[in-house]
Amino acid sequence: MLADRKVDGTFDKLLELRTETAGTIADTFPEPGKFLPVCKSIRFEVVIAQQNTVANFAAGTNFWRFDLEVATTLNGTYTPVASWTPTTGTPAKTRLIVNSANVTSIMPLAAYVRVRAIRTVAATDPVDYYAFVAKPLV
Repeated sequence: MLADRKVDGTFDKLLELRTETAGTIADTFPEPGKFLPVCKSIRFEVVIAQQNTVANFAAGTNFWRFDLEVATTLNGTYTPVASWTPTTGTPAKTRLIVNSANVTSIMPLAAYVRVRAIRTVAATDPVDYYAFVAKPLV
């Protein structure tokens, strides 16, 4: 998957939101926040990739959702600003194009970003994914 990052855009280790080798998780889990001064940009892009097959996937009942969240401080209250829900249980990847004006309308001083995997109540299979900011702030 690392080779895919050349296709996905510029990769900066400091803006890796979840590593490819982090392993599976079985319940809703937020990753640590990363400093990204959203209010000083026009837009940024985030790649999120589900690496494993969710065997008992069922649209609307048994699935995982991935939220991109922002906060003003590292340990502050995070608010979702974009999300992705895979449409199948097979490995998949998306690129979220995030408009900074939209983010700052929700949280004007947003300076930290993180990704959170959210398990639906019916989801029984763990998920393995990675995420990173794919394009520098423009």
